[in-house]
Amino acid sequence: MSVVSISETDEDLAGRWSLVFEDFALLNAKSAATQLGFAAQLLLYRMTGRFGRDAGEFPDTVVTYLAEQIGASPAELEGYDWLGRSGRRHRADILDHLGFRRARRQDMQAAAAWTGSELCQLGLPASGMMDRLLGWFVAHRIAAPEEEALTALITTARRGFEDQVLEKIASFVSSEHGERLDASLADEEGVTGFSGLKADPGQPNIDNILIAARRLAFVKQHVLPLEALPDLRDPIARILRRRAINETAWTMRRHPDGRRYALFGLFLAHRERELTDGLIDLLIEIVHTIGSRARNRVLKAFVTEVERVHGKEGLLVRIAEAACLQPEGMVCDVVFPAAGGADVLAAIVREHKASDGFERRVHRVLRVSYLRHYRRMLPAVLGVLEFRSNNLVHRLVLDAVDWLRRTSGSRRVLRPEDGVPLDGVVPPQMARPGRGKGRRRASADQPHQL
Repeated sequence: MSVVSISETDEDLAGRWSLVFEDFALLNAKSAATQLGFAAQLLLYRMTGRFGRDAGEFPDTVVTYLAEQIGASPAELEGYDWLGRSGRRHRADILDHLGFRRARRQDMQAAAAWTGSELCQLGLPASGMMDRLLGWFVAHRIAAPEEEALTALITTARRGFEDQVLEKIASFVSSEHGERLDASLADEEGVTGFSGLKADPGQPNIDNILIAARRLAFVKQHVLPLEALPDLRDPIARILRRRAINETAWTMRRHPDGRRYALFGLFLAHRERELTDGLIDLLIEIVHTIGSRARNRVLKAFVTEVERVHGKEGLLVRIAEAACLQPEGMVCDVVFPAAGGADVLAAIVREHKASDGFERRVHRVLRVSYLRHYRRMLPAVLGVLEFRSNNLVHRLVLDAVDWLRRTSGSRRVLRPEDGVPLDGVVPPQMARPGRGKGRRRASADQPHQL
């Protein structure tokens, strides 16, 4: 893999791959056949803190630029002894030339401490951490060990840092809390099992919305307090959360108790938002479906009952012309013939009366559909969702939602003094008449408020 981009500009090449006077003094002491490889290793280590392993790490543009500086052929790089005795001797000369010393045990301990305290919290991939760690060695003028040793150092530091994060989270999990989480792992495919909690909300229907409400209620009951969790936008939190999502219940049960509970807690904290969004989407879809089905049902009955009269504007013009020509004539002699007969006028009257009550019929069908089938979802939804708004315009709607939460499931008769929130929520023409002295059922206006 090349160490620089093939598309580097001439200015980039000059800034990063130019030899200085002191470099030439050292370079001239090497044999002509090895000078190009030596120069490549020298400039690569100065820039990145590591040595190359083969010629493929250097783009052709870099090789050509280096060869021009020392008067060599670019092909000479292929014959360089990268890992043999000559290469090792050259690496030692380069370290001495650049003022680097060999890493000691205390240097490796300091590098590990820095990696754990400063680098791990950034949530970088392994390659990014490797580059930053090499930069630390360069800044301290210490020769970095082999890549395998650095990889082991990074792995150990990352594991230790993650353990610290998970131990802090696990400290907030009580024994009873842990037992309930273990029960979810044991009942993997159940509604509130570990796999069930990962499932999508499904199609908008009454069964799926009740299941989604149960899952959200479980998550809200078992989610850890905010002070126990890192910021969910934190890179390490995202990494650990993805790890928990990708694990099965079986692999989760294999973790030690503290680590298992902490991973589960991170998963639940993130899943709470997703389940809330999914439940709201289901609720919106179902409410839309109730209204659409009621409208389509009434419209179908309306078409069956009423023969729509087309061209009423032209009909009105013909009637007006006939009336103007015979203002003293009888209706049956003047208007009926111009309209095409009394049946046409009667059809217009029926159409008008039917359309005038169309919305009322829609809401009557909607109310019946809600009471017979969809009403049972209301307590479950309101039990897990909380509605808020800083907009005063929505205050009436929020009051209606609070009222729904208090009265959902109630079949008692309400009186005007009970304060049913209708104004600004339910259209006046759609409010259901009371049953004597203004009394009404608690469920009468729930579909409109919903």
